[in-house]
Amino acid sequence: MIRHCWPRFWQALEEIDDARDDPVYAMRQVLSLALLMYACRVPSLRALDRISEDAVFWDNWCVFSRARTDAVMCSRQMTNVLAQTDPDEIGALRPRIIKGLIRQKQLANAFLLGHLMFVSDGTGIFSSSKFHCPRCLTQEHQDGSVTYMHQVLEVKVITWDGLALSALTEPQWNPEEGKYDKQDCESKAFKRMLPRLKEEFPRQPIVHILDALYCNGPTFRAIGQLKHKFICCFQPGAIPTLYEEALTLVALNPLNAIRQTVGPKDHHVVRGYSWVNDLEYDG
Repeated sequence: MIRHCWPRFWQALEEIDDARDDPVYAMRQVLSLALLMYACRVPSLRALDRISEDAVFWDNWCVFSRARTDAVMCSRQMTNVLAQTDPDEIGALRPRIIKGLIRQKQLANAFLLGHLMFVSDGTGIFSSSKFHCPRCLTQEHQDGSVTYMHQVLEVKVITWDGLALSALTEPQWNPEEGKYDKQDCESKAFKRMLPRLKEEFPRQPIVHILDALYCNGPTFRAIGQLKHKFICCFQPGAIPTLYEEALTLVALNPLNAIRQTVGPKDHHVVRGYSWVNDLEYDG
């Protein structure tokens, strides 16, 4: 499947800068082992070392990395190499793979009216009750304790059949000097991410699928400046006044509606769509 969809995959792994002078295992072997660890849902490095003794796992690793050796490298070797590797260089492979899949016509169901669908959401990658570094986000609790966190904004291409392909990761952290009025947040990270996304996909029509967190004028304007589109969904309680105004205007414009029947006759679904063209929200 990889060979068919992106034949340069293994060459791209080898192009990652290797800090080692005389490596026993090639870079594609190191990264392939890391990929297999997550693909096989191996819960820990210790478990990886145990499963590496299995002949089937060893054979799959050799086939997947396109390099045959007598044994699987140990997890400590893998983590030592990854610690010396620039994560941004590895992360840059993701948009390259996505663009390759688009060229190979493998992501036809990732488009809405000709626009590639992206979703963005924040997630935590580190949490501790002890101070970690000046860039940590902090959360104060009622009992006076503090949680120190590292979080990121994860940007993914989504498809109609449920696939989510990671495209970019934007870190959320406070200034290194420790001086700030407000902590970094998902909304700020989203605005920083937009120029990066435009740089990676300069001519690709894009639509952002957003939730109520992004329903504000500055975010809409930042998206508009890049000539991207967006769909922002929110529940009635998110912005009550705007929701009520929209429903009122929908009732005043009954012609702005269509009904669509999809699926087989004996198990079809009827969808109703209505819209408002002149709703003003923060400009």
